[in-house]
Amino acid sequence: MPIFVNIKTLFPFFLLLRGSLEHRIVDTFGSKYFQLPGCLVDKARPATSSHKYRVDSDLECARKCLWLFEDTCRWMNYIEPEKVTGENCELGKTPANAVCSDLVDRPGYHYYEKGDFCLNQSKFVQSTLQCTCVPGWTGQRCNYRAFDCSDHYYVHLWPYGRAILDIKARYSTNSYKVHCDLSSYIIGGASGHTCFQRQGYSSGMNFDRNWADYKSGFGNKATDFWLGNDIISELTAKNSRKYRLLVWLQGHNSSYSVSTSYDDFLVKDESENYKVTLTPSTKNKVTWHGDAIMPGDPTLDMNKKPFSTYDKDNDGGPENCASTRKAGWWYGSGCTDANLNAKYYNATNWQASFWPQLSWGMMTNASDGIKYSTLCLQPYDFTPKNLLLVVY
Repeated sequence: MPIFVNIKTLFPFFLLLRGSLEHRIVDTFGSKYFQLPGCLVDKARPATSSHKYRVDSDLECARKCLWLFEDTCRWMNYIEPEKVTGENCELGKTPANAVCSDLVDRPGYHYYEKGDFCLNQSKFVQSTLQCTCVPGWTGQRCNYRAFDCSDHYYVHLWPYGRAILDIKARYSTNSYKVHCDLSSYIIGGASGHTCFQRQGYSSGMNFDRNWADYKSGFGNKATDFWLGNDIISELTAKNSRKYRLLVWLQGHNSSYSVSTSYDDFLVKDESENYKVTLTPSTKNKVTWHGDAIMPGDPTLDMNKKPFSTYDKDNDGGPENCASTRKAGWWYGSGCTDANLNAKYYNATNWQASFWPQLSWGMMTNASDGIKYSTLCLQPYDFTPKNLLLVVY
């Protein structure tokens, strides 16, 4: 929606910017009062204010907010004087930073807040009436921290689907673009999963990489990729959140699949070779094709194993598992039953005799191999919610 600018010269010091006939931003002596996109008309803050006045315009209402209460006035409700008898300007001192769901229906009223609509150094895009958040922030006004994709799920405008979004771990100085799966087909229902591995969604991605590649990450986050061990470690170790590891596998034959999760998933930093810890799931326990990540054999279990690549063998056994399995992974001395970064074969080229290949326990020997592999993180206390969508 384009924003047209008109100059209203009631007083030489005041400027009134008007969007459409509904969207207004009042600017008086440099103090801005804006409306919330998505709830421009017939909405107001609950009428609890004792500061009510009869005024001739929204500009005069804003001026009273500024002059009478200086910095303590945070918002105002306004209705055109010809629509009511008595007071038509209500001023409030309670905290601002409202969203549309905080307002109530009041025919003819307009709600304004003092300050900038887009917070935390974000930018307001006039053509869309939306905020463009800086990395690590989310929400209609960029007023929520995005520590992982679950925060985007709770407050953003995409309840379903997938998107590449910015996150920033709570105690990290870095922000990252990650693949957020906000769909319902992975374990846990509709949710904000932070995915760190996908394979099989494109062709030709080579996961037989060296230590430096797995450290920094590689691939296309929209299709096949490894997010990077440094980022996985920061997300699980610097967010003050406990995470589940979610595993979703689909065979070329759709009747073969694995959907499971593991609790207490945490990856240490590079000084400990990205050692992983996890525990059996209390929520989604695998029952089909066996448990390839924690099969009960300490030489194959992923728990408490450091990461290995062909140029940095940390598996503790006589064999360089990353070299022979052609993939970086958390190998034990007996290698692994879950080789989810190994070579991918499509349905046409797949044969059970091919080795090494993308594999999960007995699933690979079942009929036709693995078509898709996805590994994601989910906060341990995550609860899917019904979202209130705000449509601009």
